[in-house]
Amino acid sequence: MPYQLAPVHAWARHAWVTGKGLLALYGAKPEGPPAAMAFALLHLAGVVLVAWAALRVARRFLSWPDMISQVLLVAMVLNVVAYVPSTLANATDLNAREFAVVLPFGAVLAGRTLAAGLRESRAGQGSAGRSTAGWSGRRWVMPALVAGAVGYAASLGWAAAQPSLPAMNARLVTFLQAHHLTSGIGGYWESSVATVGSGGAVTIRAVLPGTLAPDLWEAKASWYDPAHNQANFLVTSKTPGFFNHWQPDQAALAKLGAPVRIYHTGPYTVYVYDKNLLAALPHQ
Repeated sequence: MPYQLAPVHAWARHAWVTGKGLLALYGAKPEGPPAAMAFALLHLAGVVLVAWAALRVARRFLSWPDMISQVLLVAMVLNVVAYVPSTLANATDLNAREFAVVLPFGAVLAGRTLAAGLRESRAGQGSAGRSTAGWSGRRWVMPALVAGAVGYAASLGWAAAQPSLPAMNARLVTFLQAHHLTSGIGGYWESSVATVGSGGAVTIRAVLPGTLAPDLWEAKASWYDPAHNQANFLVTSKTPGFFNHWQPDQAALAKLGAPVRIYHTGPYTVYVYDKNLLAALPHQ
């Protein structure tokens, strides 16, 4: 998607979406079961540490002795400032991947800034017999860091211990193959994952939910040519989530005519037709 500026009145909402995206990048967005919520709150400590480091470097930016930290801070700010007013931020915090460099850059910035503070503290103690630096008496710093590291390790262990489930799209592919359905249309997320995950054994071409016109984002127009390709089913999804949930407009669905069969499997509904749906799709 090309970079485009959004209307100014939308920037406030974009900033809110960006904030949620930052929390998601750092694993600090509170959601999910109680254990996940607890670990998300723990990860807020990392967000606070990065924010502290950014403010510390910003306050002394021109005199800050570490040029690498200056570059990291500028890069982080430019990425976020460029993202907020763009159309990339008009949908969901999942688009935070567009400025994902803020995560590693922030971690490195926090580490370098924290190390610099500890060095200043030790230098002050060594030269004056007591700490004259801004970190005077803060003996809690190292225990807090150790506790945070233990908490982060525990969150990784908890995530690794969770039972794995087959991907929902993989189960959809298995169902379609069992019913001899190999070529169809559906939402962007289901179409791409199912097609690639099955190695092309099942092909689902993405269409837009409002009109069922071909969704040509990361797609070829030739895939929708009814003279050379077939599609006899439509997949919809009621899975929660911005990308996963895909329900077509009822008026557009009605224009396809009556299906010969309707299947329900998990969160998916599969409408099967006795004609080539590609010939019935409207043009964009």
